[in-house]
Amino acid sequence: MYLIYATVIILIIILFGNTIFTMVKTYTLHPNASFQYGSPWFIGLLLINIFVLIFIYAFYYYKSNTVGNIGSTGDRGFSGPSGDSCVLPTSILY
Repeated sequence: MYLIYATVIILIIILFGNTIFTMVKTYTLHPNASFQYGSPWFIGLLLINIFVLIFIYAFYYYKSNTVGNIGSTGDRGFSGPSGDSCVLPTSILY
């Protein structure tokens, strides 16, 4: 499972890292110029999605590593039907 998460994170860094770096660099150097690599909506949605993914991963990691309280035992069920008596054929014995 961790291999899948690591692969997705590495792919995001490789595929979108340069674009995100260029967008942030262009916006910080020329805040009043026309934004060539996307609108602020795109950056906002991108950041929100990244934060949501980080939250989901952290929540899953937190929940998967904690053991909850043991609950009370439920009512005992009815007895099942009695089975056939165990008989071994003579061909298996020899």
